[in-house]
Amino acid sequence: MPADTSINTQTLPATEPLSTQNEASHLTSSKSLIEDRNSSVLSKETDTSSSRSTSRSPRNSKTSQPELSAKPQHSKTIEHKHTSIKSAFIYFKITFIAALVAILVAYLISSNETVNSLTDGLSKPADLLESNFVVIIDAGSTGSRVHVYEFNTSISASPGQNTHYIPQLVHETFELTRPGLSYKPYVQNFDEGAKSLDPLLKVALQIVPEKLRKTTPLALKATAGLRLIGSETSAQYIDYVTQYLKENYPFKIKDVGIMDGKEEAVYAWLTTNYLLEYLDDEGSNNNTDSLSIKRNHKMTAAVFDLGGASTQIVFEPDPVLYSDAVIQEIVHAGHGDHIYDMVLGGYQYKLYQHSHLGYGLMEARKKIHQTVFSNYIEALVDDYSGDLLESKLDNFFFKKSGHIFHLENPCVATGMNRTVRVPIRSILQEKLGGSPLVQKVDHYIDKLREMNLIEEDLLVDGSTPQTHSENLLVTMVGPKIAQDPEECIDITLQILNLDVQCHLDPCSFNGIHQPDISETFGKRSNSSTDAPLYIFSYFYDRTFPLGLPQKFPLSEFTTLLADVCQGPQAWSRQRKVYGGEINPRFKDLSNEVIQELDGRPEWCLDLAVMYSLLSKGYGIPLDREVTIAKKIHNHELGWCLGAAIGLLSGLEEEKDI
Repeated sequence: MPADTSINTQTLPATEPLSTQNEASHLTSSKSLIEDRNSSVLSKETDTSSSRSTSRSPRNSKTSQPELSAKPQHSKTIEHKHTSIKSAFIYFKITFIAALVAILVAYLISSNETVNSLTDGLSKPADLLESNFVVIIDAGSTGSRVHVYEFNTSISASPGQNTHYIPQLVHETFELTRPGLSYKPYVQNFDEGAKSLDPLLKVALQIVPEKLRKTTPLALKATAGLRLIGSETSAQYIDYVTQYLKENYPFKIKDVGIMDGKEEAVYAWLTTNYLLEYLDDEGSNNNTDSLSIKRNHKMTAAVFDLGGASTQIVFEPDPVLYSDAVIQEIVHAGHGDHIYDMVLGGYQYKLYQHSHLGYGLMEARKKIHQTVFSNYIEALVDDYSGDLLESKLDNFFFKKSGHIFHLENPCVATGMNRTVRVPIRSILQEKLGGSPLVQKVDHYIDKLREMNLIEEDLLVDGSTPQTHSENLLVTMVGPKIAQDPEECIDITLQILNLDVQCHLDPCSFNGIHQPDISETFGKRSNSSTDAPLYIFSYFYDRTFPLGLPQKFPLSEFTTLLADVCQGPQAWSRQRKVYGGEINPRFKDLSNEVIQELDGRPEWCLDLAVMYSLLSKGYGIPLDREVTIAKKIHNHELGWCLGAAIGLLSGLEEEKDI
């Protein structure tokens, strides 16, 4: 089947419009103020001039009195005219100076208002602003995306060094092309993979002015998809793409590589909190060079991202509870890699972060199906032994020669099915390891290969020897009778490895240290509400179409999960009117939602994975409210905007502890 090379372009406006109405109001009031000042100044000048003139006259009159009677009359007239001309000249001079002062004041007020309008309410330094562009390419596992950002930044700041001023987003252009760089034919042909980026870069050329292209940074980051193809192959691939970009495009190639899970998580947190305007900014202080770094005490949002290959969590634990002493204890215990120390806008943020590779939604699906198959083989080994076990295995594998095996899977909706691939060799070797039958693994696989039930993946990592992954085709079938999803949830908890030893309490899943969300990310001292929890990517894609509101307590997941896992027949049957009422459990499943679910047998599985990840994995209480989101102020959530801000702000970890 040919690759889907569809392209989706979206141009997004600035986050906030300029406040022209406020500007006009401010200028009007400034004009009135200036007129009042001018009137006051002129009044004082007139009084002063008059006073001086009057004070001179008595003194002259007194000292000259003996001579005045001897002078002719026309002499007195000439002296009076001379005094009047001199007074008029002084009055004109003072009035001229006052007018100049008034003009200067008006100019300064107008200039300050212009700068304030440009900064649009985010951060307002005394420095003037200039436009800067950043090009970010997100080379994901399912597609490649380009984001072209335009920012206003401080002119006085050296590029990449102004950590006291947060750039102001003006405009974003977004385009998507499929498939992504990790598409298997691209991995086998680097040139094809590099050229797949051309449509995205042509968009960047259209947006970035020609005079700014050489100074516009371009960063390309491949995410979890390329992390899974092998380190040597991925390094060679990235080198080829880097050279291609340098030879064919005029941008300043800043960074091309595979994004570290830590970066991906932290930049997603930065994107979210930037768009929510939760970040402090001391850029309005003129003395930015002398600013001291302050610990943030403002409430920020936690983010939970679910991609195809990995899931990430980032939040800022309460600084009072997550003190420097606690952090040092974590560092000494060998878990300092979870702490990210960020300085931005003159403030320090102590973040907890972790990227769980292999627990994205697509990888979790594979784990679920493999676990169902593995549990079946394990049950045979537990229940039978010797010749009886061999007979059971032979019957399972060969009773329907040439037919794909069917296994009941509680994570597939009732009445639906999905054909998947499971790594047969590794599962049989693990489960039969204590039995003499482990010697028959090759025999089983050879027979299955003859039946065309084995699909093989050729794995090559650079110059390392070629290896094969043998996958058995199995059809996972939903339960015959509709049931509640507890059995499926049990399997999802099994893949989270909650029983793995935790070396530093508390832990999330798979033995990974994580501060308790209820204790360290609840209400802040300056707020009466819980700190917000934002879930996005697949968390959004699998819940929003089913009618969940933007904000809901996590407990609502259980109701939705139970509804979806019932299957198509139950959806239609339960929506029929009985005694004039629809079953309340299904009343919210509209016809549009049912159409969305139709033909998607793994939607039940997806929801179960998400519920278990959030409640049991990350430890979010069921009564805690979460927010699903795809965009904020028309800007898409994810790591790209955060990475662009980082490039302009010189954002780096203070210390990789």
